Amino acid sequence: SGGSAATLGAEELLAFERDGHICTRGLFSSDEVEAMYESMEAVSRVEAKAAERHAVAMNDAMGGERAPFLQTFNPHRRHRPALKVATCARLAATARALLGVDEVQLYQSCLFKKRAGDEATNWHSDLHTSPLDTNQFITCWFPLHELEADSTGLCYATGSHRDLALPMWYGQGFDADGRYELEDHGAYEAGDVSWHHGWLLHSAADNRSPRDRLAVAVSFFASGACIIEEDGLACVNDEDHPSYDDWLPDLAPGDLAAHELLPVVR
Repeated sequence: SGGSAATLGAEELLAFERDGHICTRGLFSSDEVEAMYESMEAVSRVEAKAAERHAVAMNDAMGGERAPFLQTFNPHRRHRPALKVATCARLAATARALLGVDEVQLYQSCLFKKRAGDEATNWHSDLHTSPLDTNQFITCWFPLHELEADSTGLCYATGSHRDLALPMWYGQGFDADGRYELEDHGAYEAGDVSWHHGWLLHSAADNRSPRDRLAVAVSFFASGACIIEEDGLACVNDEDHPSYDDWLPDLAPGDLAAHELLPVVR
């Protein structure tokens, strides 16, 4: 999809800088989202076995607990409808505006199916699962249908992307309960898109509805980022390794993150 960036004034840009998250209402039309749902639901069916395999691996990592969602990594590399979404000029333009940069590259796209009855998604930050040495990283997330308030939209630990004290003094495994104001963006109409910074802690509630929730996430980073040096790579949470397995072996620690699978999106 083409189109221009969301209309973002100084107040919205400052809110994103301070809070680490924002919702752009009506970035897509309901007709566009309906078309996305039909095509991405078909992609989800084709990719179901691979998503199940990754979920089983997550189950093992969590001591046998059922994975809280099915995740399809980078469907844009295999399916044209997903490529159209991931390289949408409207998304890239909004990412550039929120990061305050001139150029962004596509890091990954993901299709998330949170099945009826799935448990809550744990608190996490996207950059903790990435081998990129950067602070300029952003993810957009949007359901491919309407979502009621207090359902399975993302919940954000406001300001946690600026909290250097947490990892510095307590490490990645520290329980941050009560440390931040927790916020979500309420109900989502078809076409509403939320955005969060790569270091922002976020989660999602359990799915208590009888319907599976289907959502898309697309992550961008500012051009000029490098691969983490070797000692730092050992600290990367490898849960999302299917996302970078196809390109990371071609680059060395410290290299510029330039690869055909990390394209510039304009």
